[in-house]
Amino acid sequence: MIESFSHHFSVSEISQDTEYSVEFTAGENKLAMLIILGPEFPMEKPLLKITPSISHQWVNENSEIVRAPGYLNVGTRCNFVALFL
Repeated sequence: MIESFSHHFSVSEISQDTEYSVEFTAGENKLAMLIILGPEFPMEKPLLKITPSISHQWVNENSEIVRAPGYLNVGTRCNFVALFL
C-alpha cells in the first residue's frame, strides 16, 4: 500500500511498517498526512492525521481525517492512492 503512495507523493517511514508521513502541497500550504497502521490492519482502517492542523469538513478537532468519502468505505482490498488523488 505505502509503495503506491511513493509514486505520487513524498513518503517517509516514521516507524517501521506502522507509521508513515505523506507530504504534499494544497494551494500554498505544505501539509503532511500521517498514516498509522494499527495491529488489526488491514481488518481495521488506518488512522489518518493531518499536520499542521487545518479546518476542513473531513477533519475532526484532533486533526484526524474521519469524513473523507473514500475513507468511509475503506475495505481490506482498498486502493489508498485512489482515495486521495
